[in-house]
Amino acid sequence: MKTAARLRVSRSHYYRERHAVSVGIARALNGAATTHASRVVMSDDPLRLLFKRAETLRDAGFSRAAVDVLESAYGAVADASPKATVGLALAEELVFFGNHDRARALLAQSGGAHKDSEADASDWLRETQTLYRARLQSQLSRDSGGVFALETLAKRRIAERRSDDVTYDAVFLTGEGYRNAGRFGDAKGMLRRLQAMDGTYLRAIPKRQLGVLLLEAYCAEASDDELRLAEQSFRDALELSVASGTVVGALLAMAGLIAHDAARGRDEAAYTTARQALQMAKSVDFNGFLGFVMVEIVGAMLKTRYWRAIDPLVFEVERFAAPRALGRALLKQAQATFFMRMGRPKQAHQALSEGFALAKKLGNRRIEGLILRDRALALVDSKAGPERADLMREAVALVERYGSFNDLTVTYDAAARVIGDRRSLQQARQLGAASLHGRAVRTSVRVEPLRL
Repeated sequence: MKTAARLRVSRSHYYRERHAVSVGIARALNGAATTHASRVVMSDDPLRLLFKRAETLRDAGFSRAAVDVLESAYGAVADASPKATVGLALAEELVFFGNHDRARALLAQSGGAHKDSEADASDWLRETQTLYRARLQSQLSRDSGGVFALETLAKRRIAERRSDDVTYDAVFLTGEGYRNAGRFGDAKGMLRRLQAMDGTYLRAIPKRQLGVLLLEAYCAEASDDELRLAEQSFRDALELSVASGTVVGALLAMAGLIAHDAARGRDEAAYTTARQALQMAKSVDFNGFLGFVMVEIVGAMLKTRYWRAIDPLVFEVERFAAPRALGRALLKQAQATFFMRMGRPKQAHQALSEGFALAKKLGNRRIEGLILRDRALALVDSKAGPERADLMREAVALVERYGSFNDLTVTYDAAARVIGDRRSLQQARQLGAASLHGRAVRTSVRVEPLRL
């Protein structure tokens, strides 16, 4: 890290000092927010300040404080439109915190109040409500309705040539959703829209710069030529997060680096960063967000020779992961991979069935393809040869259309082993799948377990 090098201190020392400053600022904001919690919030400006206070607290690792600030305001607001908006903001923080039941209840309540509040709502309030509602539907539901709502909002704001917080969040989240579904071309389109926004606006807010860097890294997963750019974007995002005291951004960047190093065969680096990320995670209280990040970390570590280090973390993470979200499907896939490493195919098959059913309901074709591949690998019965081959062919077709570069390398390698497909074997060799991923399957080492 450039700043740490200039100061001649280690990265961990630099982070501790930055975190101490961030903690002080967040506590001061918390004090200011709770001091005025009894005041009735009526107009847009106090609401904007309230949401920024809650966001700053959460990003610094104080999710409970953010929930308390919004909870207090929610009880104090009388007017229908501001109250509905605060309720939705509170629901979002509750998702971050890990209280999904209360978040769903608030989302349901906001649906009934939405039409009643439209008449007296400002343009900003209406659009903010739309953004929150779409994002919550995406985080909490078993279908693709929330993703579609975010996509619709983003495209409308782009057509209106808006350049503000609502537009930024809608465009970024839509791009992230495209990437998760394997629609990398569409994700890059959203990235270009972000980059085209007012440069002054982006530079003035570090978190907005951070979002651009993360989306750059996600989009670069599409091809081998771009992976170097992905790594640099993740590193820049980590440095910016540390400098601005944003624990949320730091964990996202570190999860990305872990996945990148694991895919490139840099097992030692992945394990080292995973330990640092888990150490950082111990200082925060947003269990809902941790579930999302930890799923990415355990999935990446399974591709390394340190895969045994995630036992029992790969199962403990389940209490943090939202039961109806995409992360749960990815977690089930990771658990199945772990079971297969341990020689327990029946448990692997059960986990894959659960993950596939959820991916199907969410309409995520990329995850469907990856789970079909793993289901083929989990069929070890000697009589299952034709079924294995059919599953693998279907997986290859889906991953070729929706998968990332690393998804393809692993899938081609698997297809070559399962069905002896010459084309897949050739593709696997070209992409370097065997050299990057093979040893993670065959080799294990004694390491200290990764614990949260």
